[in-house]
Amino acid sequence: MNITIRPFVSSPRALVTKDTFRVLSSYVAYQDYILLPLIFLASVFVYNRGSVLPKRDPYAYKLFERPQNALGSRVASQASTRNMAEKIEATNADFVIFWGSQSGVAEGFAQRLARELTHRFKKTALVADLSDFDPQTIALIPRTKLAAFIMSTYGEGDPSDNALEFVAWVNGKPDDSLEDLKYAAFGCGNRNYRHYNKVIDDVVAGLESRGATAIMPTGKGDESTRATEEDFLEWKQNFISVLVSQFNLVEYEVGYEPGVEVITESPGIVDQSHNFHIPYVRDIRKHGLSEVVAIPVATQRAIATYEESDRTCVHLELDLAAHRQIKYKAGDHIAIWPINPEEEISSLLQILEPEPRKDTPIRVLPRDGGGEPKVPSPTTPSTLFRHYLEVCAPVPRESVLFLADFAPTEKGKAQLKSLAQTKDTYARFLEHNHITLSRLLKYVTEIDSSVTWAGLPLSFVIDILPAMKPRTYSISSSPAVSPRRVSITVSTSPARLAAKPDITVPGLSSSYLASGLPPGATGEDKDKDRISTTPPWVIYAQVRTSTFRLPISLSLPIVMVAAGTGIAPFRAFLQERAHLASLGREVGPMLLFFGCQGEADFLYRDPIMELQAGPLARSLQVITAFSRGEKKQYVGDQLATRGPEVARLLTKEDGAFYICGAAAMAKSVKDVVKEQVKALEGWSDAEAGDWMQEKKRARRWFEDVWS
Repeated sequence: MNITIRPFVSSPRALVTKDTFRVLSSYVAYQDYILLPLIFLASVFVYNRGSVLPKRDPYAYKLFERPQNALGSRVASQASTRNMAEKIEATNADFVIFWGSQSGVAEGFAQRLARELTHRFKKTALVADLSDFDPQTIALIPRTKLAAFIMSTYGEGDPSDNALEFVAWVNGKPDDSLEDLKYAAFGCGNRNYRHYNKVIDDVVAGLESRGATAIMPTGKGDESTRATEEDFLEWKQNFISVLVSQFNLVEYEVGYEPGVEVITESPGIVDQSHNFHIPYVRDIRKHGLSEVVAIPVATQRAIATYEESDRTCVHLELDLAAHRQIKYKAGDHIAIWPINPEEEISSLLQILEPEPRKDTPIRVLPRDGGGEPKVPSPTTPSTLFRHYLEVCAPVPRESVLFLADFAPTEKGKAQLKSLAQTKDTYARFLEHNHITLSRLLKYVTEIDSSVTWAGLPLSFVIDILPAMKPRTYSISSSPAVSPRRVSITVSTSPARLAAKPDITVPGLSSSYLASGLPPGATGEDKDKDRISTTPPWVIYAQVRTSTFRLPISLSLPIVMVAAGTGIAPFRAFLQERAHLASLGREVGPMLLFFGCQGEADFLYRDPIMELQAGPLARSLQVITAFSRGEKKQYVGDQLATRGPEVARLLTKEDGAFYICGAAAMAKSVKDVVKEQVKALEGWSDAEAGDWMQEKKRARRWFEDVWS
C-alpha cells in the first residue's frame, strides 16, 4: 500500500482573510490601535446615556407581573383563595360587598360604600369581584356577617362579564341553602331597555329561593334619566339607617376619608423615560378579549353633513399590520381608550397649582384594604389627568359636599353646600352649567376671589374622579375584504344643557377620535381629498368578540334595522356576503332598513349602492327612512310598511333579525315586529313574546343597542 503524505494547504477563504489583515496592517499606525478602542468606548457611553454599562430599567419587572403584585404580599395573599368564607376570615371583615360591573359604575359604588361603612361604623368592609370567588362558597358566609350585591344590567338583560358565573349559579337549581345570609341589593340599569335591571331582579329571586333574607327593598338606578347617582345615594342612606335601627350599630360622624395614599417619589429613583401612558387594565385577560395594543390610525375622514355645525360622523381605519396575533370577525367590537382634552387637563393643573410638580413621579396606594388602586404606579399628576382619570366626568353631588370641607373660606364652603344640599337644587344647577371638576373649582373662585385650591389633596382628586374606561364601537369592516384594517364609525353629537341649549357638552371619546379634522370637512368613503392630514397617530385599543354574528348558512334570510352609526356592523355584513357572492356562493335575501335625517347623512351610501348593483343585486334591498325629509319617517314606519314580508321571512323562512342603534329605537322596532308576527300567525301577545325568546335562544335574533 502506498501512502502519500501531502502538505496542508489553507482554503481559499482563509488565504483571502489572511491577505486582507496583512494589507490593512500596513496602513494602520500605532496610534490607531489606541484611538479605535477610545472611539468604541465613547460610542457605548453615548448609546447608554452616560454610562459604560447599560442602565437597567427599574420597572422592567412590571412586564412580567400583575399590577397588584406591586402592592405587596397583602394583596397576593388576599387573592390566594376562591372561598368567600376563608377570605372574610382572613380579612376579619364584617361586611362583604359583591359587585358585577361592565363599565365600572357598580364597582365604583361598591368601593364608595365600603369606605363609608368602614369610617361610619368602624367596621371592616371587603369589596369582592364576583369572578374572584366560587359562587357556592357564599353559602359558607357566617350569619354574623352582612352582604351587599351591587350589580349592573347591560344590553338586553345581560349580566356583566365578571358576574356571568355567579348569575348562572344563583339562577340554577337551589342545591345550596343560604338561610344564614342577610343581604341588601342595588342594581344599575336603564328603563329604555326592555329588561330594566333584570340582573339584580334575577339575583334577588335566586337568593330568596335559597332562603337568604333581604334586610331592605332592592334599590334600582335608572340611567335613562341620568339618575343613577342620586338613586344610589338614596339607597345607601336607607341601608345605613337599617344598619343603625335593626342591627344596633354605633354610627360615628364622618367626613371625607381618603381611599388612596399618594407618595412622592424621588426623580432620581424613578426612570423618567418609563412609558406612563399605556392603558391600565386591572382585569385578568378574559376569553374573547385581545391584548391591549397600540394601533396606528391609517385613515380618518368625515362621511356625513348635518344641519348642526358641531355635529359630524367620522370613518376611521385602524392598521393591525403590526399585530398579526389579533384577528376579528364581522360583528365584533373594538374598545378604545381615549385621552382627555388638553383644555381640561391644563385647567385642572392650573387651578390646583401643581405646575412645579406636575411631572414629579408619584405612587398611588390603596388604604384600608381597598384592593387594587384604579390608577397605575409610578405615574405623575400630569399623566394621571391626561390618561388615567376622566377629568371631564360630571361631579356627583356627594363629592361636592365633600369638596366643601376643603374650601379655604366660609363663603366658598357655604356656596358649595347650598349647591348640593338637595338633589333638586343640584339638578337645577346642572341644567344651567356644564360642570367638571376644574369648572366647579373655577366657579367657586369666581364667586369668592380669595379662594385658592392649592391645598386640595391629590388623593381627594383621585378618589372622586372615575378611572378612565374604554369606549366600545362596532367594527364596520369585514376581515374577508380587510383582514388587517379595522374600520369604525364614530358620531360626534355634543349634548346640550337643558336650560341653555347653546352650551354644548362634547363626548370624550368621539371628540378624541374626530380630533384633527378640519372644520366642516365632509366626504364619502372614496373621497380621498377629504382625508385629514392628522393621521397617522396611535391609539390604544382591544378587539372584543361579539355574539352579533351572521348565520352560518348563507342562504338564510336576514333582516337588518339600523339608525345612524348603527349601520356599522351591517356594512361589515354586506361586505362579507358580497365577497362570498362574488366567489359564486348563493346568498339569501337581505333587507336593510336604515334611518337617518336625510340623504346628506346616509352613511356609506355609495359603497352600499355599489354592492346592491353588483354582487348583491339579486339579494339586497335597502329601505331608507328620512326623519327630516318632506315626508317624516322613522325605521319603525318603514318596517311596518313591509311588515308582512318581514314577518314571513322571520317565521316561515326562519330568517335572522338584527337591530343596531339607540335603545329607544330598538324598543319601538321590536314592538312593530311583534305586531306584524301576531297578525301573520294569529298569535296572542304572550305567544309572540315566547316566539321572540325562542328566536334569541336559537341565535336568530340579535340586538346591539345603547342608550
